[in-house]
Amino acid sequence: RKVPEYQMAEILKEALKEGAKDQTISGTVNETTMHTNLLRCVVECVTEVEQAVGMEVIDYEEKVKADVLEPLQNIIKEDITSINKQKKNLKQVGLDVDAARGKYRSAQSNPAQNPKFDQIREELEEAESKLDQARDSYAFDIFSLLAREREVAQHMCGYLELQQRFLQTALDKVNNVLPEMKKQFEDSTASPVFGK
Repeated sequence: RKVPEYQMAEILKEALKEGAKDQTISGTVNETTMHTNLLRCVVECVTEVEQAVGMEVIDYEEKVKADVLEPLQNIIKEDITSINKQKKNLKQVGLDVDAARGKYRSAQSNPAQNPKFDQIREELEEAESKLDQARDSYAFDIFSLLAREREVAQHMCGYLELQQRFLQTALDKVNNVLPEMKKQFEDSTASPVFGK
């Protein structure tokens, strides 16, 4: 995966290999080599930390995917899709009821002249019954999702716990290496002379 920390570690490894080749070619130990050794030690420490943090990032992302994203996507696929479907159905049934009511009102103005008045009334009653069923189904799906509120909240809490562990582990890795790097600076004989 393209994790920036891991990519940084790979770039630094390559730089260390190139630097080792250059030292082998020159074959001499001089003041420049002493300066390079300090830099080499620091780069090796940074490489080690970046590689470890990169692996932590990969592990963290996999855990988030498995423990948070996939369960939430399943909830979205199952419950939200069903709710949206029921909502569309409720809207359509509502339109059918409105059409049946309009038809009934016009038939009601002259019931004697309309031989299908009883049939139109039955159609309206049937449409209203379907509307009640659609409302019940919609409400059931909404309440089913609300019943999973605790589950969704647990996934959210789990996400923050994963993030906390990841950040703490990454910080621990940096804190383990940083004092050693600072000590190398203090112990190094390489220091600027005349600002250079």
